[in-house]
Amino acid sequence: MDPSPAVVLSGVHAYAEKSITAGQSIHFRVSSDVPYTITVARLGPDANGPAGDQELFPRRRVAKPQTQPIFPGSYVHVVTPLPDEPLAAVTLECWVRPFGEQLANWQGLLSQHSYPNQCGIGLFLTPQKQILLYLGTGGDFDEARCLLSPESLSPGEWHHVAGVWDGTQVSLWIDGQRVVGPVPLEGPVQPGPAALRLAAYGDSGLTQNFLDGDLAMPVIYGRALPEEEILQRFADKGLHPPGLQGVLACWPLNEERGTRVNDSSGHGRDGTVINRGTWMIGGPSFDSQDVSRFPDGYDPATDATRGHGLRFASDDLYDCKWLANHRFDLPAHAKPGIYVGRIHYGNGSIYDVTFVVKRPRESPDRAPLLVLCATNTWLAYGATPFAPETALGTAWYPGGVGGSSVVQGLDTAGSEPPKYNFYVNHRGDQPTYRMGWNLPWPVAAPYVRYHVGADYSHLVRAERALHCWLEANGYDFDVVTDLDLHTDASVLEDYPVVLINGHSEYWSVPAYKGLERYLAQGGKVIALSGNTLFWRVSYDEDLTTMECRKSEVLGIAGGLWKAYLGECYHSDDGGRGGLMRQCGFPAWKLLGMESVGFVRDESAHIDYVCEAPDHPFFAGTGLTGGDTFANGAVGHEWDIRVDLPQQGDTGIPDSELPQGIVTLAYSHATATDQVWNYGMDEVDLQDGDILISQMIHWERPAGGEVFFAGTIGAGLALKQDEARWGTVLRNVLGHFGL
Repeated sequence: MDPSPAVVLSGVHAYAEKSITAGQSIHFRVSSDVPYTITVARLGPDANGPAGDQELFPRRRVAKPQTQPIFPGSYVHVVTPLPDEPLAAVTLECWVRPFGEQLANWQGLLSQHSYPNQCGIGLFLTPQKQILLYLGTGGDFDEARCLLSPESLSPGEWHHVAGVWDGTQVSLWIDGQRVVGPVPLEGPVQPGPAALRLAAYGDSGLTQNFLDGDLAMPVIYGRALPEEEILQRFADKGLHPPGLQGVLACWPLNEERGTRVNDSSGHGRDGTVINRGTWMIGGPSFDSQDVSRFPDGYDPATDATRGHGLRFASDDLYDCKWLANHRFDLPAHAKPGIYVGRIHYGNGSIYDVTFVVKRPRESPDRAPLLVLCATNTWLAYGATPFAPETALGTAWYPGGVGGSSVVQGLDTAGSEPPKYNFYVNHRGDQPTYRMGWNLPWPVAAPYVRYHVGADYSHLVRAERALHCWLEANGYDFDVVTDLDLHTDASVLEDYPVVLINGHSEYWSVPAYKGLERYLAQGGKVIALSGNTLFWRVSYDEDLTTMECRKSEVLGIAGGLWKAYLGECYHSDDGGRGGLMRQCGFPAWKLLGMESVGFVRDESAHIDYVCEAPDHPFFAGTGLTGGDTFANGAVGHEWDIRVDLPQQGDTGIPDSELPQGIVTLAYSHATATDQVWNYGMDEVDLQDGDILISQMIHWERPAGGEVFFAGTIGAGLALKQDEARWGTVLRNVLGHFGL
């Protein structure tokens, strides 16, 4: 198999396991072109810098570092190519939906072709999105054997393409119309020794020129399809494979998951998807924008007219596959918490590789409080995995939600590293539906701020503030990650109190059901989170990637452009994607509130207003009704009760609305806020007094008890208002038995 072009990275980049148990080994995969030192540190009492961090090992000096390249781009490699023998006739057929307005290079669709001296057969897209059919001899490139369509394909639309050679003449068909030919073409036509590929072709001994687009039903025939059969294949819209007469290879692409594509011809030309691609997008027969065809209960597996396609992207990358060049054996007594592999390099620069250390479940020293780390959210925002970190104390989130517009400081030999996330489309504007765990995540570094000049972060820094406060106040706690909770949610049952922290936005169904069971059994939950239990995610079988489908109709809340509703079904499990509440797993059923908006101005953080000063949670605070506290807690994103008129028509029967919730405090909107209701309709701030965040206490009739401060900044505010907000939290912890 010809390798893909290597993208060589300058600077320092690294990743490791995201979650390990004390007593296990952590493995760091580092790429660096500068000398560095590396150690492992548990983050200490200062959320602003490494003062007080505990380094567990002496720093290792690496005087002769090594770079490790990346190989982005998805395609299908077919293990068994066509024999390198002359063909009596041939037809190449596929459906293609291209993405992007202007292509930089040719892109392969269906080819056994490697330029310049193994040029066999293939269908290609030119930079102008014209179809080019090449029928060569398997040797040197011959421009005279090219057939070019006069018109360009429309981006974002499916097109049927067939290139036909009957032994003496060649023609090119698009969407049931002959657009070129027949014109004479003498034999031989011979596939040559190149690899057989879908969505790419060979160039100079490398697999490159990847398709930014969708493919459906690619077929190679050892005969010339007549006009009536081409018209029939076009009318079929890729729903059915052709009859086996003369078929040399056919890939229906109906697997809808995994990395294997099967050849239905019987010739064993099965393929392997490199860099995964994207399943569950439907085929040419499927209108993914037709909202009316997706009622509640729609099951794509039973939709006979959905068809199948596989989406490719030139920047697909989900696993760097770097070699582990550093191993540290963590002591069995390592204290639970957030750790980093800390790399020092240059003149005072650091690169922190964040990971979470758990206590062994069988440990007799288990703490009474379990704190959830929102690692799904950390990954979801990682738009620039190969962005450089900066000097200590000035690190910032590269470009906010969208990631950096350029990956500065990287010499990438003419190829830019990937920079997409669940808020940013791929390079060719394909919506991002999956992200990989085995990549760097510099946005999860502990001192990263949301933007230059901000003291705020909605990722690790937001969570660290609470960790520091708990330790300073003598509370012993254990930690787990979102992925740990997905894998075995029974871990919740080991703890009398569970704390959901920070920006706990992305949840899987197994994690949700685990929390539901925990509460039903009388569990106690403290939620200091905003935008909570909002988007549904799933994981592949080997737990190396995370999937999330965010329709563009939810653009107000982070939906992706061109992510049409019909594509919002996960390939991991076939289930509906989008908001947890749209998938039948609403946050309000467990915690009593739902996310209703975000602040446009990240510097505009405001306070809570006390509403129930006589509640025991306010004892010792001196607060009276109308007093403010938790300075600056309410910012970025927040949650309110679902049973309020402001939520509009929720469709929730009155008998199912949460009963017995006590509102303790609230906060109101400002002119810089974006507010929506339960139905995701924008709320006009001119309408008056709009709630954006509430603090509630709920003794659930279905079991369990919840204290919920609905804002990402709840933990961050502790350092600003220890006397009052800290007292409230101590009262809550005491009430829950800590």
